[in-house]
Amino acid sequence: EKLVFRESPYETLYREFFDPYYRTQPEPVYSVGSGMFIDETGYLLSNGHVVREADRVWVKNAATGEEAEAKLIFEMPGVDLALLKADPAEITVTPISFASPDDLLMGEDVLALGNPYRLGGSVSKGILSSKNRRAFPSNNWLEPADWLQTDAAINPGNSGGPLINLDGDMIGVNVAMHGEAQNIGFAIPILRVFEALSLMFTPEAIAGNWFGVIADPASEPPLVVSVAKDSPAAAGGLRSGDEILSVGGVAVKNLFDLNRRLLRAKAGDRVNLAVRSNGRVENRRVRLLGPDSKPLANYVQSWLGANIVPVDEELATRYGLSRARGFMVVSVSPNGFAARNRLQERMVLETVNRVELSTAAHLAQQLHLVEDAQSVEIEIKFPRLVGRRIAQWDAATIDARLR
Repeated sequence: EKLVFRESPYETLYREFFDPYYRTQPEPVYSVGSGMFIDETGYLLSNGHVVREADRVWVKNAATGEEAEAKLIFEMPGVDLALLKADPAEITVTPISFASPDDLLMGEDVLALGNPYRLGGSVSKGILSSKNRRAFPSNNWLEPADWLQTDAAINPGNSGGPLINLDGDMIGVNVAMHGEAQNIGFAIPILRVFEALSLMFTPEAIAGNWFGVIADPASEPPLVVSVAKDSPAAAGGLRSGDEILSVGGVAVKNLFDLNRRLLRAKAGDRVNLAVRSNGRVENRRVRLLGPDSKPLANYVQSWLGANIVPVDEELATRYGLSRARGFMVVSVSPNGFAARNRLQERMVLETVNRVELSTAAHLAQQLHLVEDAQSVEIEIKFPRLVGRRIAQWDAATIDARLR
């Protein structure tokens, strides 16, 4: 559901003469799509364009008919995926199983599941005819590379539903159809889904607990690519090249499994990991740090060269911001990243490389992710002042130099 204010010349005239006593009421506009549960705690995956700008979202279990309201956790526009959460006490949750990223066979039979034209649970069958299609010009706002192509029928309402193989494993997320042809549909491949989940479905993004590892989303078991300096993972002895075999004695198949186990731990918990390091299986103990921990604050401050505070509801109200998200710059150190890129006090950092920032640990994760890059794209809000009063907030995107 999206609430829309419909304007007309008469309403504008009434508002000019009778404001503040004349108020128009928004009208609800509804749309539908598809999705799938990915975790027994109620997390589900859909397309970003299905839930973009929605004021409220409900999910319906196609098998049981149960309905529950869902909360949008993250949207990643560049991949057109969104992570939501429903209460498992209100709706039956059966997580889908994932195929391996390399388990895609040209010509294999595939099934597209979803809710086309509001029909409810619907299945169409086809074959996998390509593993590397690119976005076509009429939809150039969708950017993921190497789409899957299938002749299984994908119609309006199928978006966000799974494309599965005959084992019932998801190999992609239905995303689009070719508007000028028949039986040409596209899906986001499972590898891109894993890459998105490695940024969205993490202890840093959801729980605010700092782990400090960047792992390969395609490797099985998860392969540690890098470890953030002074992070819990570094303190626990994890190193680049380690393979994480289990968490708390439970084997993990991939990065998604690893994050699912880590999300069950609370700040301050010590998590036992079995890793294969230099060919030997060894044990590591990592103590997850919460969002208010000093090592986390020191890491972010030293990386940014600035002191920041999260924009909560109180701060957003005080400064007239439309949304409580991101981090406000409190002070800037000389000669640091912030000073080099002209970040100033009261600017608000909202995204890093088009990933919305949820917690300090999530910000640390995104900063760690771009450490080896030459530049990083940051979306900011900055105040336009009239005297000392903030007249309005403007948005800008800066291509910030890392060195």
